[in-house]
Amino acid sequence: MMMPEKPLPPQEEYQMDLDLLDLLKKIISFKTIAPPGSNYEAIVDWLIPIFQEMGFATRKMAMPQEVFASRCQDSRLEGDRFNLRADLDVRADKTLVIYAHLDVVPAEGDWDTDPFQAVQKEGRIYGRGVSDCKGSIAAMIAALRAVLKTGRPKYNLSVLLTTDEEVGGYSGLCYLTDLGQVKGDTMLCMDGFCDDVVIGSNGIITWEATVHGRSAHSGSSFLGINAVERSIPVMEALMALKKEVQSRRSAVPSSSALEAMGMKNLQPMLNITMINGGVKENIVPDRCTMRGDRRVIPEESMEEAMQELENALNLLDVKLDLKFYPGYPPMSVNPDHPWVSEVREAVQRGMGFFPRLSGAQGSLDQAYATEKTGIPTCVIYNRAAAGLIQSYGQCWCCKGMKVISVVGTKKTGKTTLVCALVAELARYGRVGTVKNMATHPVDRGDTRRHFDAGADVVVGLGQAYLMVRRDKRDLDYALKEMEKEGMDYVVVEGFKHSHLSKIIMGDIDAPNALRRIDLADVDPDLVRELADAVRHMADYGEAE
Repeated sequence: MMMPEKPLPPQEEYQMDLDLLDLLKKIISFKTIAPPGSNYEAIVDWLIPIFQEMGFATRKMAMPQEVFASRCQDSRLEGDRFNLRADLDVRADKTLVIYAHLDVVPAEGDWDTDPFQAVQKEGRIYGRGVSDCKGSIAAMIAALRAVLKTGRPKYNLSVLLTTDEEVGGYSGLCYLTDLGQVKGDTMLCMDGFCDDVVIGSNGIITWEATVHGRSAHSGSSFLGINAVERSIPVMEALMALKKEVQSRRSAVPSSSALEAMGMKNLQPMLNITMINGGVKENIVPDRCTMRGDRRVIPEESMEEAMQELENALNLLDVKLDLKFYPGYPPMSVNPDHPWVSEVREAVQRGMGFFPRLSGAQGSLDQAYATEKTGIPTCVIYNRAAAGLIQSYGQCWCCKGMKVISVVGTKKTGKTTLVCALVAELARYGRVGTVKNMATHPVDRGDTRRHFDAGADVVVGLGQAYLMVRRDKRDLDYALKEMEKEGMDYVVVEGFKHSHLSKIIMGDIDAPNALRRIDLADVDPDLVRELADAVRHMADYGEAE
């Protein structure tokens, strides 16, 4: 490594005007190394006021020691586990869950300076966790600050910052998932590894096969049963199965890096990675233990993968014990889900390129949460997270409201088109409608009697909430009310003389025509085309 300059003192006092670089340096200064898993409470305590200053309700969650002892049996791990949940309720219809992990791997190898005092040198930042994944946490905080300075997020936000991801531990995201703390409509995992938007990953199963023999002195080895030698047919069976397993391919594309090496799709793997047998050269070993893992593509199930391995070894005339330690499951998210498109478009705005969709050849704790909750998820790298900052978090923030009017004469299908547009636009955000009720007054019947008696406002409660005011309001007022409610899109039915952009149905004249169509032309393809045009319109107010 090159000699860095100007290390940041790790005990610098927190200031609310920390910029992205200072945030990153401060976060790296916490030695949250796993194993063993240290300083989790210190970093959570430091993060809590940062989120509270932004209006989040925070919850510091300690894992009970008895749960840690029963579920986290890695002898390298010790100490308390603290996770952070921070929630921002903006009264939106949907909630976005954002996840990243606080731990880092040990800083091994030759470092020119303290890896926990981040330094800047020739346009790069050096420090443990810059890439995985404290850089993502700093980027997220900076993005949230930018969003909250310019407006209100269009989603409620639930931020989860957790422990022990680097050791495949249960105490972080998996634990919170089982507690029911992972709640939302979409999820963004900020623990990516490339510039792709990752929507899939392989699962992992660790296996252990112990072959049993009988010990004897090597001078009379015929009196014993050599467990190491008996392991040879076991290895041969595993290698034959390995060839079969690794001939398969997933439909999920590989990462850009692996694609450049000729690997186009995720591939299942079967590995023998450890073998241990014997205690001395002149003693016939009575046992030999092999260990390895099986990487499971999304098209396979964990149960089928274990059964396949067990079936292959059951055919052998060898006394052995086979154990499985299932880890994270495989993950696959529908590439056509609107959330996937929204994240890709946000990255494109910030980074200037439209990211590929791909899967992780490795395994992710995010997959556990996705499987258990069913929440559609995208995984992004911190460079892509920086792109979200540059686009001012437009995948999270309601930057403006798009408004379109549908006008036409009676019986031309206005309401049919309005309903079709609402259904399509609802895939991308909150939608409101405004209808010209000049010829269909709502202040009739009992409502009119209430007004005649002197009421200024009448609210009807039932399957919906309806408020009727005595005083008349205009279209601009209604649209401003829609903005206050956080609508992303408004479809107006009628008001042909307004200043709004219009879709015209039938033979009428109206200003600001976006498109003129007939009811007979309305089909799903046209509706998607019209909705796409609305999504790319100027924001309401800017278009005037």
